[in-house]
Amino acid sequence: MSVGKAGTEDIETLVKMRLSYLIVEKPMSPAFINGRTGMVLNVYTCPSYRRRGCAKIIMEVLLSEAKKMEISVIELKATEDGYPLYRSVGFEDDGSKYHIMRWKNRELSGRSN
Repeated sequence: MSVGKAGTEDIETLVKMRLSYLIVEKPMSPAFINGRTGMVLNVYTCPSYRRRGCAKIIMEVLLSEAKKMEISVIELKATEDGYPLYRSVGFEDDGSKYHIMRWKNRELSGRSN
């Protein structure tokens, strides 16, 4: 498959591969009905392909696959540029009362992989 000639089948295959890596099993709760959740880590469109609907197609296929896999919730962090796209396919602001926090292991910050 070449990037310039990717068809719907190619996109569906790529989304399925990516989605399988994003599934996380959590304890069931009102927030995660069956405990199956996912996270979109990165959506990038080459500048010459932007504003053609490519990212929207990818997101729609991803969400279709998530429904088939009975994933309760998919989370993502949206940039200002990506925010309208995610809203257009059904994502909503979390409105959580919690603070998103992160711990980084400072001992690893100077290492190369």
